[in-house]
Amino acid sequence: MTLATGGIVASIVPFDPTVGITVAATAMLAAFMLAMLFFALAPVVSSTWDEQLSAPSTPANARSAEPSDD
Repeated sequence: MTLATGGIVASIVPFDPTVGITVAATAMLAAFMLAMLFFALAPVVSSTWDEQLSAPSTPANARSAEPSDD
């Protein structure tokens, strides 16, 4: 009596592991590309996004934290 190991292994792993890795890598690459596309097109589509990106880090009328010599 022989044990057919090919059938048992085939039922545990229904596909080639290389295919699974390829599908996972393709999905991650697609998600990364969509994120880069979003960041590239967000200033073009939204005017408020562009204002936030080009805004100075401190307001022009903000007082300096350094003491004056007056």
